[in-house]
Amino acid sequence: MTDPIPEGAQEIIHDTWEDGAKRSAFYTLDGQQVGYRSWTAEGQIDMEYGIQDGVQHGVFRTWHENGQLCELSSL
Repeated sequence: MTDPIPEGAQEIIHDTWEDGAKRSAFYTLDGQQVGYRSWTAEGQIDMEYGIQDGVQHGVFRTWHENGQLCELSSL
C-alpha cells in the first residue's frame, strides 16, 4: 500500500508535547486536508491516515511502541 499522505503536502502542526516535539499534524495540498499523523512523546510515529473530502480515506497505519507496524488497512 502506498503512503497515505501525498508527496508535496504541507505539514501543519496540530498539537505538541510539553517539550515542544510534534504530537500530531494535519497535511494539506491545494488547500485541502489530505492526511493526519501522530507521534509518541519519544518521537516515534504511531498513527497515520489519508483524508479525502474531510473524512478518513485510504491507507490507515498504526505502529507499536517498538516501531513495528501494528495495523495496516485501507478504507
